[in-house]
Amino acid sequence: MKNKISMFGTGGYAKEAFEIVNVMTDIEIENFIVSDDHYSSEFFMGYPVLMQSDFDSNSCAMVIAIGDSLIRKKIVESLPKDTNYQTIIHPSSRISPFSKIGKGSIISAESVISIDVVIGSHAQINFHSSIGHDCKIGNFFTSCPGARVSGNCKIGNQVFLGTNSSLRQNLNIMSNANIGIGAVILNDIDTEGTFFGNPARRMR
Repeated sequence: MKNKISMFGTGGYAKEAFEIVNVMTDIEIENFIVSDDHYSSEFFMGYPVLMQSDFDSNSCAMVIAIGDSLIRKKIVESLPKDTNYQTIIHPSSRISPFSKIGKGSIISAESVISIDVVIGSHAQINFHSSIGHDCKIGNFFTSCPGARVSGNCKIGNQVFLGTNSSLRQNLNIMSNANIGIGAVILNDIDTEGTFFGNPARRMR
């Protein structure tokens, strides 16, 4: 018997997360959820859409399919405290059995997570991303397609890695850092902000 989930969001990333669930054998979608003030359609991808105020935490686990880390965090804070969060993992991804993925995370096709990696809750690892050995990553992490994290990196909460960005090994990246498309991070990031370039520099 498949576990039923609610999926929060009806945007482009929700479509991608829907595709992951569609090829999983143990999970199926019951409905989609949106915040009450964004409710505009009764159906999405052929499934019912409910307002957040109608979500029943006792009937379904939840997956938050919203690309923005800070919005994901706000949604978690607004949902019932007893909400159970489901992690969804595309079967084509490769994850070491010695690594740990936090609740509510979404792992997309062809992503690779190496050995002794710890990733917090509500992370999103997008297509063809890779996380090297012994990395420790916080909550609400986002890795866009093709992002590369080398081994032994420590990454805080709400960190965003843009498409095809890359991190050198043994780096410390503080919370709320935004790494731009194609950026190459060669040094620790110890201040919040947005970083672009090769080597990456903080945008003022």
